[in-house]
Amino acid sequence: RTAPRCPARTAGSERPADRTAPLRLAAQSLLSARDTGVRSALRRVRDGGDDDAARQLLAVQALSVAGQGLNRHRCVALARRGVGGDPARGAHLQPSTSALAALAFAWAGEFGPATDACAHALDRAQGQGSLTTQALTLLVRGEIAYRRGHLEAAAADLRQARAICDRVGADSLGA
Repeated sequence: RTAPRCPARTAGSERPADRTAPLRLAAQSLLSARDTGVRSALRRVRDGGDDDAARQLLAVQALSVAGQGLNRHRCVALARRGVGGDPARGAHLQPSTSALAALAFAWAGEFGPATDACAHALDRAQGQGSLTTQALTLLVRGEIAYRRGHLEAAAADLRQARAICDRVGADSLGA
């Protein structure tokens, strides 16, 4: 028996059940600097996508805009949409989305929302028991502290992230 050619649909839904897969792949391609599928995924987000995958894509896009030094206001708007409007509360389950949005906020010079989104990400990562996401979030928190001029706090976050990386065997992440 072969797999069906069209995506499965959820009961009572007009959309394919795997609608989030292209959005997640687009987010990954943006992070890797490839443009494959990003435009079509963004069109789907504009057409009403407001789920975890859409928010993750928006946070990655905000980070991309920030990393290129482009339109600061667009970066902040994308990051805010990525966290569901409120950086401190976040309306999604993926702590990595908040961590990416926090980094975008920080690179745009918005340290209040960056700190809020990062705190949300760290709480979520700890709640889920995800050590690698905790390490990522501590690296982001260290970046925020560094940009604010709090060098001791930045160094402490980096040491803590490195210790987590060592504990989970991700030595290259802590280098």
